[in-house]
Amino acid sequence: LAADRLRSLLAGDLTAHKRILALSLLGDALAKLRDADGAFAAYSDSKARFGVMHAGTFAGQPTHTQWLLQIADEVRRAGAAKFAATEVEPIPGEAGVHVVLAGFPRSGTTLVENVLASAAGVEALEERPTLRDADRRFYADADSFRTLTDAGSPEIGELRAAHWRYVAAAGITPGVPVFVDMDPLKGMKLPLISRMFPKARIVIMRRDPRDVVWSCFRANFALTPSSLEFTTVESTARNYAAMMALIQLSIDELPIAVHELRYDRLVADFDATTQALCDFIGIEWTPRLRDFNKTAEARGVGTLSVSQVRKPLYDGGGQWQRFEAHMAPALPILAPWVEKFGF
Repeated sequence: LAADRLRSLLAGDLTAHKRILALSLLGDALAKLRDADGAFAAYSDSKARFGVMHAGTFAGQPTHTQWLLQIADEVRRAGAAKFAATEVEPIPGEAGVHVVLAGFPRSGTTLVENVLASAAGVEALEERPTLRDADRRFYADADSFRTLTDAGSPEIGELRAAHWRYVAAAGITPGVPVFVDMDPLKGMKLPLISRMFPKARIVIMRRDPRDVVWSCFRANFALTPSSLEFTTVESTARNYAAMMALIQLSIDELPIAVHELRYDRLVADFDATTQALCDFIGIEWTPRLRDFNKTAEARGVGTLSVSQVRKPLYDGGGQWQRFEAHMAPALPILAPWVEKFGF
């Protein structure tokens, strides 16, 4: 059995990184064997070691959850009207339609990216720092974020141009009819996007918060400020709740066009759900969207969802239920969002 082999491996001399990976794989193996207690113990050990290994990486900075809360506080303090776009001029090479696809890791953004990329005239990037110049300018810390509302049209215009230069350098055809910028964490950038891209079409993925948090906790992510929050189910849930609160504040208060797409409804009625998505974006629906798995195979996928999106559509919901007792610290944090989203 894989679990026995992994235990043997873990009994030997491993580097810290390999031990983290082996423990995570052991958790996967035990989960398949329906050993919830053993799986949770292995995942917890893996994540604890990940946290210890990288504890000093972002020393002196707010945690990712704290940063999300700070951004929300600053939006409330400044007032939504301050985040309206300045006068914007056309940028050479910009897409006809700019789609920002966000939500939260493990919410289905990679799937929807490949669904849209199956349509003619649509090109997409997955999880690239397309806003890196603007990030450095306005998202370095709370002080820099406060200057976003005062930035004038020339500065905003240059940052927009830098964005489209980066997109082109990443391989997207200049002037493509539709560009999909997929990054599950770009929801925290909605105040910035509101100022820079007033015509952007923003798609927010919704999936059962309990499945999202469980999946983030058990998955192996590269080190980022956000992934460092996924070391316990409680800290993962708090990060999720802070992101959802910021996204909801942005939807309620900022002058942005948003379409919320539920993963479970996509699975239950793919054609109707994608038709509504296409209507929002302003593109014609086509049966080619059903071939998203072939699109993913041809394009290549670099996220943790690679194995899922290369298969036909399936509902992976409810996986958290076998670990309900282990998720007890997270469930009260997630309950308001479970209720709000109707899960």
